[in-house]
Amino acid sequence: MRDWPDFSRHQLPPDVQAHIDWLEARVMELEAGLVAEFEGMLRIAYGLTPTQARFLGALSQRDVLTRQMAMALLYGGEADPPNDKILDVLLCKIRRAIEPDFRIDVLWGTGWQMPADMRKRFTDRFMAPASEVYAA
Repeated sequence: MRDWPDFSRHQLPPDVQAHIDWLEARVMELEAGLVAEFEGMLRIAYGLTPTQARFLGALSQRDVLTRQMAMALLYGGEADPPNDKILDVLLCKIRRAIEPDFRIDVLWGTGWQMPADMRKRFTDRFMAPASEVYAA
């Protein structure tokens, strides 16, 4: 890891600051595009709604997904989010769509997880280039 000098952003020349701001915006734009493509593949492969695809994507990227993490991910920006019982409904519909290909386990009192071997298969299948995914 590279050690960067300690500096304040307001000490940078305006043109450098403007370039950094542009780069940060571009990275956010590209990340959003990747997430949208990944969720789109899940929606096509399993007939999921956008919310279900985001939930499944989050499960596939973490060892454990807690209720709090799922609510923040799915409804964090909403002024009046639904009751967290909605997660149970989403999970039931996701399970119905993905089984027997993949499994989601409940960790009582903690959250959910996709077993490591299934997470790897899931990542291999859906993080591959789009041409490979649609050919499968």
